[in-house]
Amino acid sequence: MAEGKVLVISEEHALCYHAKKDLTREDFSVTIEPEISKAISLARMDNFDVIIVSSKDVSIEQNKLLQDLKKERFDSLIIAVTDNYSYYAINNMLQLGIFDFLPESFEPKNLFLVVKQAILFKRVKNNIMIHEEKIINMEKQISLLSKKVDEGVKNSISLYSTLQESYVRSIKALAQLIDMRDKYTYSHSENVTKYAVAIAENMSLSFQEVKDIRDACGLHDIGKIGIRDAILTKDGKLSPDEWILMKQHPEMGARILRDLDLKNIAELVKEHHENFDGSGYPAGKKGRDILLGARIISLADAYDAMTSERSYRNIKLSKESAIEEIKRNSGSQFDPKVVEVFLKIIDNLV
Repeated sequence: MAEGKVLVISEEHALCYHAKKDLTREDFSVTIEPEISKAISLARMDNFDVIIVSSKDVSIEQNKLLQDLKKERFDSLIIAVTDNYSYYAINNMLQLGIFDFLPESFEPKNLFLVVKQAILFKRVKNNIMIHEEKIINMEKQISLLSKKVDEGVKNSISLYSTLQESYVRSIKALAQLIDMRDKYTYSHSENVTKYAVAIAENMSLSFQEVKDIRDACGLHDIGKIGIRDAILTKDGKLSPDEWILMKQHPEMGARILRDLDLKNIAELVKEHHENFDGSGYPAGKKGRDILLGARIISLADAYDAMTSERSYRNIKLSKESAIEEIKRNSGSQFDPKVVEVFLKIIDNLV
């Protein structure tokens, strides 16, 4: 059985050659079609997991192709091969539903990795949607049977719990796709979850609020799935254009999670880089206009980043230095009340 079905829409010799040679060798089913009209017809007739598009004329021909693909509402994940990384071009392609990008001078191994990641993401997404549907149906059954406390109800509750656990595992699998891309962030989501959940529990948030924060922490960087590895793992500071792209990841992550019908988590992910004084992104929200869960995740995310190694920083901060930095930024970057709770519990977490 094939690892996945890939459609390549391109006249570029190198892309077609490596797609056919390297992806086929890894047990992918690969179809090459340079003509756009024929490719659209193929996509209608067959369920491709991934569609790779490439065009020298990014502004006209490729955008028209992406618009056609979006109009058809195909379930395929789209990878664009382009060297046009201007803010306008990238933002436009993201609006058209691009999953990931490859430069025209790509390494053959990166073609395989990007396609493999796309297919893994699609499988996990489908798995989550299946679990959600089962959970919704199970909730309806439990509601109907709630007045009958018998063995049948107990079995239903047990099955419901099992489905929830499976759903959480799928959520974590998505998070691992992000952390695996960068050796410096391998356990980042796990650490952020530990800090944020401890803060939330000590602020006496409800069970559901803590659960949403836990799930959002695991997925807070999922939007980085659309950011090139060259930017994510760059040594040193990002250029202004690269920083503009990096700052899009909260919105991109929220868009992905809304597609999975995870609306509460999506909003927390979208706001986790907003600052208490309004200097954050993407919307520049201020104070208590920012969701409390996002204010908590923001602090947990920053603390783990400061106390971990990063590609852009040679030396990680000590626990003491990181705490002083958080104190200095209380009221500007961080919510003072969240900082107050964090300072009370941090010695028990590290």
